[in-house]
Amino acid sequence: MKTYQIDFEPVGRQEQCPSGKSVFDCARQLGVGLISICGGRGKCHSCKVQVLKGTVSEPTSNEREVFSSQELKGGWRLACQTYPTSDCKLDIPSESMTTTQRTQVEGLVIAVHPEPVVRSYHIQLPPPSLSDLRADGNRMLEVLNQQHQLHCDKIDIDVLRHLSPRLRSWGWQCQASVRNDEVIAVNPRSNRNLGLAIDLGTTKIAGYLVDLSKGQTLTAKGIMNPQLSYG
Repeated sequence: MKTYQIDFEPVGRQEQCPSGKSVFDCARQLGVGLISICGGRGKCHSCKVQVLKGTVSEPTSNEREVFSSQELKGGWRLACQTYPTSDCKLDIPSESMTTTQRTQVEGLVIAVHPEPVVRSYHIQLPPPSLSDLRADGNRMLEVLNQQHQLHCDKIDIDVLRHLSPRLRSWGWQCQASVRNDEVIAVNPRSNRNLGLAIDLGTTKIAGYLVDLSKGQTLTAKGIMNPQLSYG
C-alpha cells in the first residue's frame, strides 16, 4: 500500500498517510483535532479542509451537497471523505479544529527608556489679542519651541485645517505631536501617547499597544500568520 506525506497547516504537523486512510483518520492519528460530530460519515460537515497542494480522491455526493463547484475547484473538501493520492498540503480553518491554537504573546519584560520617532509635548498658548494678530499656527510653533527647546518650523496641512477651532475649544491648551521638525498632530492635553508594535513572524503575528511615555505594554494580541501554509 502506498503512503503519502500530509502536511497539516497552520499547525505545522506532518504525517505519512496510507492511500486507504482518509485525511480525517490521518489527522486524528497525528493528534490534530478535527471536529466530527457524525463520527467521520460525512453527515455533520464539520471537518472542512482546503487542499493547497497535491491530489486527492474525487468529491463524494456528500461533499457536492456542502460545497459549490467553485469551492470544490478551490480545494475545499471534507476530511473524512477525502483520501490522498499524492503528497499533500492541507489548510485547516479554525472552525474545523476542536481546540483553537494559542498564540504566545508573553515574554521577558525589560524596562527600557522609550525613544519614539514621534514625541508629544503639552503646551499652553496665550490667546490672540489686538497686539498679537499672528496666525494660530505661528504662535503655536513659537510657544512649542520656547517651552521645549525644539526647532519645529512646519505644521502638517491637515492639522492646520482644524487648528484654530480646536485650540479655542480646548482653552488654548493642547498636546502637540512632533516628528523631526514638523507638528503632525494636535490633541487635547489629556490624551495618552500610544504606539503599536507589530511582531511579524513566520508562524505567528503579535501586536502590542505601548504607552510611549513609560515604555509599558498595555495589552497584547496574537494570531496565527495566515501565510504560514505558503512557507
